[in-house]
Amino acid sequence: ALGEMGRLLAFEGESAEAIAYSSRAIAASPNDPQAWLWFRAKALARFVAGDYLEAARDAADARARKPERFSLCYILAACYSAAGQIEQARRALAEGDALAREQHPGKDEGYSLEALKTGHPFVRPQDSERLVKALQAVGWKGR
Repeated sequence: ALGEMGRLLAFEGESAEAIAYSSRAIAASPNDPQAWLWFRAKALARFVAGDYLEAARDAADARARKPERFSLCYILAACYSAAGQIEQARRALAEGDALAREQHPGKDEGYSLEALKTGHPFVRPQDSERLVKALQAVGWKGR
């Protein structure tokens, strides 16, 4: 329940509360198979708050726990991009594109804008727009 509250609050733009709930969920059950979701929520909350390097650390933790989830590569790429770490962002984006194509043969575009927005239902449009712009800044072509 703590982790889910953190996730929902991250999409609401309530960063401090989202981080607190997600951190409590991780502390309560650090080896939970769903912990990647809580690290993802922290990454998104920190991204919304403008704490891009910490967001990248949380996104990397989420990715390490669930490496097959290509969407985590895109979050990591956006965090690195917004932090000005362009080479790391491009590597994460390339990994995400490769995983997306591997998991969805025949789709050339990788992760679409529609899929990104569906998977990241931010309440405030500016939060979604900032994520998209950070990805586009390092070459994402999502349409």
